[in-house]
Amino acid sequence: MSKLESHFNASVLLRIGHKDTMIDCWDNNRLFFGCAANWVHYSQKGNMTTGDPCECVFSRVPKGKKIDIFDSKGQRIENNLQRFPDPKDPHFEFIRYVPTLLTPALCFYSMSHANPEDGLFVWDKTKNMWVFRADRYAQYMGYANEKMGVLLVQDFRGLLNELEKQIPIAIRKNKYNLTQERYNISAPNEDVLFANVIDYSRHQRFDTFEEEPNSPEELFWKFPEYVKQAELRIVIPHWNFVQSYDPFRPKEYDEKKNYLPVNLPQLHSYASLFIPSEQRVEGRFWNR
Repeated sequence: MSKLESHFNASVLLRIGHKDTMIDCWDNNRLFFGCAANWVHYSQKGNMTTGDPCECVFSRVPKGKKIDIFDSKGQRIENNLQRFPDPKDPHFEFIRYVPTLLTPALCFYSMSHANPEDGLFVWDKTKNMWVFRADRYAQYMGYANEKMGVLLVQDFRGLLNELEKQIPIAIRKNKYNLTQERYNISAPNEDVLFANVIDYSRHQRFDTFEEEPNSPEELFWKFPEYVKQAELRIVIPHWNFVQSYDPFRPKEYDEKKNYLPVNLPQLHSYASLFIPSEQRVEGRFWNR
């Protein structure tokens, strides 16, 4: 598998979600890594913003087409592939690599990669600039204003530096919930984390395409319909949650299991909290 490379600049990152979740992160100095299986599961329950049934797909092929995929040692990896029908065209199937689907991942809205004309910004005549409206983003993601919380990360490098120190500790503490056994390669000497922005243009929704999995690269591809999310993801390569996901048996999946808490003692030094309904503002960056 080829070496992954990221090419981006990030300034301000946002996590916008339910206020109770954001308050827990702030008060307890921690963030939770989930995984793409959770987001697929959300889509099964009707949430098509946070949820995406096509997470981690690397091929869209005619139904029943034979696909042979091998690892670097020439071994078939078919046992770790999922084929499932395209919900919008039953004549086609998607294929994804299970280890990618179960890789711990953390998502942010990246201001550096947002489009000011996507409906989430307003033009401020006084400041003569576009201004991001967190309430519009929350509404788009399905959160009512009174239930919204915002975690702002102004020092991205500060976040990455602390994650690099704290992720190995979190893995040791949660080894019971993590595994490397699904990979068809021996555990590589990888970096602790990998970060990149989402590529929304690699494939169009109804393209026919065949690629090979290069985990966790497929975690950074999404179809253009999600471009408004301007997403940046941080993942923990070559680790998986133990619990797998079967798209044909979604009721057997417990999304609460596939989370990895990572303690961040210095969170308040590079981030801030905003809870609109409680007029709660904490952190030094809001006053800049």
